[in-house]
Amino acid sequence: MKKLSILLLLILPFLVKAQDKGIHFEHGLTWEQVKAKAKAENKLIFIDCFATWCGPCKMMSNNVFPQAKAGDFFNKNFISVKLQFDKTAKDNEDVKAWHPVADDIEKKYVIKAFPTFLFFNGDGEAVHRIVGASSTADEFVALAQDAIDPSKQYYTVSKKYNAGDREPALIRNMAIAMLKEGNDSTAMVLTSEYFATQKSMFTKDNIEMITYFTRSSTDNGFKFFYNNMAKVDSVSGAEATANILKPIIEEEEINSKVLSNGSKTDWELVKKNAMDKYPKMANYVDKMVISSKIRYYSNIADWKNFAQAAVDYMKTYGQDASPETLNNLAWDVFKNCKDTIYLSEAANWSKTSFKNNNNPVYMDTYANILYKLGKKKDAITVENKAVVLAGKSNNASYIATLEKMKKGLKTWE
Repeated sequence: MKKLSILLLLILPFLVKAQDKGIHFEHGLTWEQVKAKAKAENKLIFIDCFATWCGPCKMMSNNVFPQAKAGDFFNKNFISVKLQFDKTAKDNEDVKAWHPVADDIEKKYVIKAFPTFLFFNGDGEAVHRIVGASSTADEFVALAQDAIDPSKQYYTVSKKYNAGDREPALIRNMAIAMLKEGNDSTAMVLTSEYFATQKSMFTKDNIEMITYFTRSSTDNGFKFFYNNMAKVDSVSGAEATANILKPIIEEEEINSKVLSNGSKTDWELVKKNAMDKYPKMANYVDKMVISSKIRYYSNIADWKNFAQAAVDYMKTYGQDASPETLNNLAWDVFKNCKDTIYLSEAANWSKTSFKNNNNPVYMDTYANILYKLGKKKDAITVENKAVVLAGKSNNASYIATLEKMKKGLKTWE
């Protein structure tokens, strides 16, 4: 079907009473009652510190908190409370009752940005904090895992460090906690202190530590990984180093050049310059450039060049493309291109996408391409299969497409 849009991915979780599956937030309790409940259930307390004007706060409430994965983790481990930090004329009595708590927490824990997420024990002592929104439930849960691990809890680790504990593992966790908090300068000092205790940089923990601080080609970590690719891979696994370096090189040497030059981009020169600068990564640069082409031409709706870039990508890297990639490229070509040469190429990709899975979404894409190529009978046959495989609760759009095909109407805009 159609390429699954980001909007659809955001909507889908809410179609089956998502509000019943997400994080349960307490209402009508006092701070003392929340602490008592946490003690009684042997859980920590999770406080969502938000402001009514905060866009990322609303995104978390609408898109992340209602997710089943977030609910499964948070409801098991925490008593959760939403705490409003600004004051408005619309505040109800429940919100007003918590104003003094919000004022005290804001002052004591220096809340400077929203959303901030605080975690407390049953005695009301803060153990951990997370600053900033997460785009997915998976990401948020991964960050919140640290809240239930005393060796990684922000306030717990800080307290031990400030009391004089200089165990290397604690220094390391302190540095990571500061980095996640956004305190880069302190994190760098702690990292230097930690590495001074290490005999070798080539351990899994130390490589992971360096990765946290490798964000651009000017970082020392980038040089470390580039100059020691084979040795790092021998510890962390095949292509581990390339996977760290690729996004940095792609952003700095390819995407930034495209954005600055626009339609005047000399793609071959961009590729040559990147390969010359990072010869050890030459095998990856070509794929990065073609991928960047696909994104660029899609963004500016230059569908002829998009289709050619997609063909170039598939000729070289198609054997490793995921079914989702095959489907998405094929759907974009179907929807936006008239050239039968490109449509035929897209049909091949699309057919491969459901070769081993009979996915009705991918079959629908294939049927649409066949239909646009004038193969009406074959298209109807495939679309009928998609209707059956999707089942009655999910096949409305396929049935609508099938009816258009039977009537000879366009299935594309």
